[in-house]
Amino acid sequence: MDIGKKLKKARLELKMQQKHVVEKYNIISADINYNKTITNSTLSNWENNVYQPDPDSIAILCNILNINANDLLEIDKVKRDKYCKTILLDDGNSVAIFTNEVWNNIPIIEKMKLLDSIIEEVIKLKKEK
Repeated sequence: MDIGKKLKKARLELKMQQKHVVEKYNIISADINYNKTITNSTLSNWENNVYQPDPDSIAILCNILNINANDLLEIDKVKRDKYCKTILLDDGNSVAIFTNEVWNNIPIIEKMKLLDSIIEEVIKLKKEK
């Protein structure tokens, strides 16, 4: 399922109208000094995959709609491992290693997905340790 359909499904499950999501989005955006406002038309375009929301907007929407960014963006471990290796160090810290060539060629939305997925993996590794 694509991002737009997932956004719409999450909104409808919460029984929210587009205008309510837009109102909450604009309040949160102002509160975090992102200062990007959207309209019902913007949200409709995102839900219908005319355009995709930028990473900051995705974070705000996930907050409003109570959804996980990894689920929304469909990042999985296999895809993440194609780009990098996460290492848990003895002191409890972790490191994600990317080559510059690989990192520079990853679209920004993919970078966001990867970093979110890495954070979840690190949390899992720390719990196992």
